Amino acid sequence: MALGAQEFEEEDMNTEDLLARTEGPALDFKERWPACKATLLHDLLCLANARVDGDRLLVFGVTDEAHQVVDLDQDLHRMTSHDFQDWLRNVPLNRSLLCLLESRSIAAESVVDIIQITDSRHKPFYLLKKYSPKDSRKSLAPGAVYVRNGDTNTPASETAPDDVVEALWRERFGLGLSALERMMRYVDDHAAWEKHHGESGLLYCKEAPEFTIVEGATLNENFREAWAEAYPDPSAWSLSIELRFHATVLRRLSFVDVDGGRYRVPMPEPVLNGRKAVTTWETSESSLASRVAELLYHHRLSMRPPYSPGHMVRLVP
Repeated sequence: MALGAQEFEEEDMNTEDLLARTEGPALDFKERWPACKATLLHDLLCLANARVDGDRLLVFGVTDEAHQVVDLDQDLHRMTSHDFQDWLRNVPLNRSLLCLLESRSIAAESVVDIIQITDSRHKPFYLLKKYSPKDSRKSLAPGAVYVRNGDTNTPASETAPDDVVEALWRERFGLGLSALERMMRYVDDHAAWEKHHGESGLLYCKEAPEFTIVEGATLNENFREAWAEAYPDPSAWSLSIELRFHATVLRRLSFVDVDGGRYRVPMPEPVLNGRKAVTTWETSESSLASRVAELLYHHRLSMRPPYSPGHMVRLVP
């Protein structure tokens, strides 16, 4: 799969660098804003469904061939960010597109408009109803999958080939990935989970119920470490949280229920001082255990712990 556009931020890529790039599956230059909203929507869907990694950019105010900047001030069809978002919100898509429109200065007082389309695994994006704006004879069909392949878009009167559409659906459902890779994707998608009402179950994945998060065995019924005893109720116990695919345990993580069971936190790592004595503990915000903890907090299966110097546990990147 090809690489997509880098996230468009000042520290990553300035506008001059962008104009030096050639068009591809994640980058499309337009000299003017289209007169017809169906044309704009078609361009957005093609980029959104492109089989590339990373965000995609639709740039207005730049000629296709020479990449010369043109004046957009007199463009009668130019949209503000507010108008663009309001229009896009009312398009009958199967799933919302996450787009950002901003204007960027370049050269001597010239400006280009850039729509950044956030990459998503929830492809393909398509219309639920026929889209036929009153300002044009052009229309887009419901269910048609439009894709950008290289620097070419699927024609508006057609749909992408079966093998391309199949590949997009396989990407959505993680087919071709290992069970662990799919679990890692689901963990960060908090809305993908539902509370499990089984005896030891915590959560199951709604679109793939074979993925579950359950309570494992109790590890220590009387957990005693200084950081855990600093809570108002010093009683604590440790347990394992298991990430499962069917009956297979993909990962087993250590957690601690502290403050008499009020908070469930990942087991922190001790930090040694110069004398090799433990005075503080650390929890990495990017660790799998912390990501699972965020998922549990989101579904109200635990309260967010009041990490503070007084509790001797600090969060690190």
